[in-house]
Amino acid sequence: MVENKFAILIVDDDDSLTSNLQDILEAEGYSAAVANDGQTALSLHDKSVFTLVLVDIRLPDMSGMELIKKLSELSAGITFIIITGYASVDTAIEAAGQRDIAGYVTKPLAMDNLLYLVRQVVKRKEAEEARQQAYSELEKRVEERTKELTQSNRKLTNINQELESFSYAISHDLRAPLRSIDGFSRILQEDYSDRLDEKGNDSLQRIRSAAQHVGMLVDGIVGLPHITRREVKWALVDLSSLVQTIAAELQVSQPQRQVEFIIAPGVTANGNI
Repeated sequence: MVENKFAILIVDDDDSLTSNLQDILEAEGYSAAVANDGQTALSLHDKSVFTLVLVDIRLPDMSGMELIKKLSELSAGITFIIITGYASVDTAIEAAGQRDIAGYVTKPLAMDNLLYLVRQVVKRKEAEEARQQAYSELEKRVEERTKELTQSNRKLTNINQELESFSYAISHDLRAPLRSIDGFSRILQEDYSDRLDEKGNDSLQRIRSAAQHVGMLVDGIVGLPHITRREVKWALVDLSSLVQTIAAELQVSQPQRQVEFIIAPGVTANGNI
């Protein structure tokens, strides 16, 4: 049984035929209404929404083609099946090529053929509705996702601005004392290195290296908010050399720890510099 959701209008001046058609279509689960002329069909259209109209090509007050034109102008989604006698088959064949006309049947009606056309129209309408529903759901999801992304971008912008303000504050508070530490250490090295033993000079160098390292970290913090704004610059990075540098710094900063570093030579990777 077909789900009763498609309303069909039968337009023909043959009462026996329209009554028989109405019974058959309702038995199939469709909602069927009857009009004996074009004007009645137009009046029924004003009161109900029809998915499919079965229309005789010859009506008492107007031609079936004229009625089809008027109904199409009123509702773009209506599909038509033409009912015709042998004398007007040529006209029906010509009309069947139009976009909203699914086909035609001749009198006396072969009900199997008519029901086949009706079911094809129903399947096509169901497919159109499913496609439209899927499109609407997709459009809704895209709209929701766009809204979420907009909100996330706004939050990220606010966080980035806060980070930028914080980094500049940190930079201002740390750079001056770091410059003083490095500067005074350099003066001590230049003016008093001959008065210091090896351990003293080494300590001064460590102080300077540590101050310069922290300065680089501060510069990195200041530049952090701008990372996403910069163009990515890919380059080959010598990982072996980088690890050797880190190992050397660790050995200097923590000489009491005896650690053996095994570093493979020539290890490289692409990275953003």
